[in-house]
Amino acid sequence: MPKLLEKFKVLGGRAEVLRYENLPNSWYYREKIPDEKAYRTRKISNVSNKEEAEDAAILIYAELSSQHVKPKEKRIKRTEKIKDTANQSLPVPSPRLSANAADHGSGRGGAYLLTDRSKPERSGKFINRKRRGVPIDQAIDDYIEKLRDRVEANELGELTFRDLMQTYIVHLKPYCFLEGIKSTADINLESFHNYLLYRKGCSKLTKNKEARQIKGFVDNYLSPKKLIDVDVATSKKLIPLSKVKQEDLDANPAINEEDWTKINSWIRNVYVKNTDSNLRSSVHYWRYLFWHFTLIMKNSGARPNELLNLRWKDIQIEYVVRISQSKKEQEIEELEAEGIDVLGEDEDFDANAWAVNPEAFGREERLIAHIFIKSSKTGKTREVPTNLGKAFKRFKEYQELYIKENKLDIEITPTTLIFGNPHKYYSKYTYPNFTSSWHKCMQELSGQLKGHKFSDRPYTIYSMRSTFVEAGLLKGMDVFLLSRICGHSVDMLQRHYERIDVKERAEEITKISYGSKKKKINEIDLFSN
Repeated sequence: MPKLLEKFKVLGGRAEVLRYENLPNSWYYREKIPDEKAYRTRKISNVSNKEEAEDAAILIYAELSSQHVKPKEKRIKRTEKIKDTANQSLPVPSPRLSANAADHGSGRGGAYLLTDRSKPERSGKFINRKRRGVPIDQAIDDYIEKLRDRVEANELGELTFRDLMQTYIVHLKPYCFLEGIKSTADINLESFHNYLLYRKGCSKLTKNKEARQIKGFVDNYLSPKKLIDVDVATSKKLIPLSKVKQEDLDANPAINEEDWTKINSWIRNVYVKNTDSNLRSSVHYWRYLFWHFTLIMKNSGARPNELLNLRWKDIQIEYVVRISQSKKEQEIEELEAEGIDVLGEDEDFDANAWAVNPEAFGREERLIAHIFIKSSKTGKTREVPTNLGKAFKRFKEYQELYIKENKLDIEITPTTLIFGNPHKYYSKYTYPNFTSSWHKCMQELSGQLKGHKFSDRPYTIYSMRSTFVEAGLLKGMDVFLLSRICGHSVDMLQRHYERIDVKERAEEITKISYGSKKKKINEIDLFSN
């Protein structure tokens, strides 16, 4: 069997995309057959890179899924078991035209009143006319193409498009097949009532996200094209949502300080410093990049996709000097030990203040990095001040050294992606690369991490963003300022208050004002004479 060159998971781990060393330009799709020791494999045609192969894998998965599921027989209610009246005359309930077939028991489509004076025997009869539809697969594919046009016009993010495409192709198409929905005209008020059961095993938040995406397909495509009945399209109960509780919001628990120390230590001292002589230089580059990715995400609160789009021009590093109290005391002790009296150092000390006096004791140089992040949700740019200047500087120096040592014909410019692949002219690494390395870290530290006190869920790559938010709240940062930095709504941040560790604020809660007297309130009775 040929040696693997590259392999990565797609579709949330349901399948894999791989290529071999003897055929580096060919990509293959592979998924395990349930309850068997075998795989379904397809060669992926007409792709030239990882991103295209990942998109094509979604289509292959949908095609294979539809071949191995049995459609559900269409259920007919007792009230609907009526005789075929296609060739029979229907009584006229009222001498009016009707555009709503529900008035006449058809449940879909419409009816019209026939008045043909040339044939009196046909006059006054209602003729049923079923709403015209198109094959559901064709409608979904057409809508996806329209979304793709929006991506090319920069009206829709590429990652958002992939997420939508996965919902429509991987989940919606097989669901419609199982429910016997072959045409858009088959969609009625009960068509999607089984969707939550169909997606069992997913979180409630995921189910609701997909439900809203399907509703978007109905509102933005089926309804405007009149491929679905108006009463069905406008129904608020067309696609039910799961009821989300507070515990369902803890999918990405914040990382406590002790666990973060272990995670960072493993990535830095084990994952990065692997001494395996067979380790390719590109693998070491990836691990060094992943270390800095985690550092920057945890200390900036950025979303993973926002960091993937970050370029060097989006970073502004500022040189500042602060006063270190411990360093200040050490310098004063050294001078006094030599018999030198130190005067004029009685002013109030503020550890967060910048040092203005160049002669001040305890001066400590720092690099402040201002990150200008474009939100992956709203498209707005926000500024995030951080203490990551040293980390950015170190990583850029490593990139330049790596390019030089590996003799790569590429140059780092202000528009270069910070977390790009130097072997592919700094094109993006895919998001599954990052989640795969995170999962490896969690596996290696399994049983060693305490986890969040108010959640039993494991840490995810998004937990680093939650850590930044929770740390800001614990420090007493203004909630409006924090919402601007994180790109969160104030309402979402306020939800985080409910899972803040109360012990961290125990002093504030149990504080007793010794020696202070209770203030006497001089109340005025408005009803006294």
